[in-house]
Amino acid sequence: MGKKKPVSILKRSVATSEKVSSSQSGVHKRKKQAAITDQAQVLPQDPPQKKHKATGAPHARDGSASASWHAASVVDRQAASAIAKLLHADATGMGGASLKSLTLGPTIQAKKATYAVTCETLRMLPVLRVLVTSSGLLRHDPRLSQETAFVLCYELLFGEGLRQKGPAERLVLSARQVLNQQLAAMTAEAGVADVRDLIRESSQSAAAQQRPRSARVNTLKMSVAEALSWLRTPKGKASTTAAELGQQVTVDDLLPDVLLFPPASDLHDHPLVKSSCLILQSKASCMPAHALAPQPGWDVLDACAAPGNKTTHLAALMQGRGRVLAFDKDARRLQRLEANAAATGADCITARLADFLQLPLSTSPEFRNVKGALVDPSCSGSGTTLSRMDYLLPSHTSQRSAGSAAEPQSSPPEPGITGAGQSAEAGEDTVSAPGRGENSSDAQLVPQLHGGIESKGEGTEQPPRAEQVQEEQSSSQGRRSEEDRLERLARFQEAAVRHALTLPALQRLVYSTCSVHERENEAVVAAVLPHARKLGFDLVDPFPAWLRRGVPGSVEGAEKLVRTDAVEDGTDGFFLAVFQRKKGMS
Repeated sequence: MGKKKPVSILKRSVATSEKVSSSQSGVHKRKKQAAITDQAQVLPQDPPQKKHKATGAPHARDGSASASWHAASVVDRQAASAIAKLLHADATGMGGASLKSLTLGPTIQAKKATYAVTCETLRMLPVLRVLVTSSGLLRHDPRLSQETAFVLCYELLFGEGLRQKGPAERLVLSARQVLNQQLAAMTAEAGVADVRDLIRESSQSAAAQQRPRSARVNTLKMSVAEALSWLRTPKGKASTTAAELGQQVTVDDLLPDVLLFPPASDLHDHPLVKSSCLILQSKASCMPAHALAPQPGWDVLDACAAPGNKTTHLAALMQGRGRVLAFDKDARRLQRLEANAAATGADCITARLADFLQLPLSTSPEFRNVKGALVDPSCSGSGTTLSRMDYLLPSHTSQRSAGSAAEPQSSPPEPGITGAGQSAEAGEDTVSAPGRGENSSDAQLVPQLHGGIESKGEGTEQPPRAEQVQEEQSSSQGRRSEEDRLERLARFQEAAVRHALTLPALQRLVYSTCSVHERENEAVVAAVLPHARKLGFDLVDPFPAWLRRGVPGSVEGAEKLVRTDAVEDGTDGFFLAVFQRKKGMS
């Protein structure tokens, strides 16, 4: 028996299978499905409208009726906008933002509802894409965008229904019967009772749901003991839910200022978070500052600092005494760093707009007393796919479908431009879109939902279709482009570490990334280590109790390098290396 075709060619495969498989059992079932598919070809036409104004559709700026339709509900409208941006970034590797920043940002109304609808629509996207395509919704009226169609179909079929009625909702409602028939055919063919059983849940998704929520105590405002006391016995108008949450909090066994909350704990509106006494930051993101271990009174340099969670952590470990010189070349992100410093009470931070590689570190009096340096430059962000919830996006789901390697692939940002590696510490900032697998069709996630044409015989090799050849060529070009960008990133990272090592009074340097790629991690250390040793530095182990280490054989001293695993360690995938100047060397 030949393999069944993906559901993305539902109509063609069903129609053809009627011709070539009519003698087999189950033919009546396929005929019924073909009839259902025929119904999906054309949606009921809306009654003629005398005036466009009567439909409620928005007009374009020039007064015409060609503007796109938007969802009537603000939640659905915001969810569709977020999905449009996420899918664009996922497909192009450009212009991305994280799911959380798009649904929980300060300008978003009804944040929790918007976040939930966006997540669930993305989770059901493989099924929704098939339904929207096969029903002909988008062909019926070009003013309905695919993202709006996805959200409204989710709400109609799996959510709380379509309570507000605009032109987009009316169009989707007119297709209700067709959509339900298609849905029934899909589940019947797959032999499942619930359409959600068609969605393969990845190990990443399961790990994300089990991961504890971490937060750092801002010791500039509150001690860990005070934070625990407040959490367990909330003050003022805090709810009983906050009190119950506080009873479940624990202190991390490696980092004494990091608290662990139950998985999926929503802390955004917690009083301690709003007052910047608690900083929402992953455990892995808190490790670099502890690895540097700056002492009160030191001058410390943060090379690529924005948005500033690690910077303010350095200030807290220094008890606000000394100087933290923070640099970033992006003005907008530097403003956020300054706002974070003010909110956390980190008055010892001096933030400057500058390209770190152009700073006169070895000659300027400003840097002559710097003893510690944190180099956490732009990186691929490939270790933060769970925090960013990238596993919900098509490129990641298609990789699972095609049996891709477990290591997540991300399209790196350009070197020197702040990208995923710099924003992952907050979990709600700009991200680079993940790389695409060889099979990028969402339909691959819905296995064998409809019968396909049988093969002509065992071992018969079918000639590749034109679209298959184009996909393979595009995939190959994408991999080469990704490798090229990864190489450019790594060269920038090497240059940043080398430059930081020129600080005349430097005693300790931490290099960190939120990447899983050896090229950005051990290979960077291997490239700069000979130069560092000439200057009197060597690798040291910042966390002797930590078990996960650098890739064996990748570089001399790999056992002193630290890695975290996004699935197994309950935090983001991270890497860090510590260079310590030998005593008597300067």
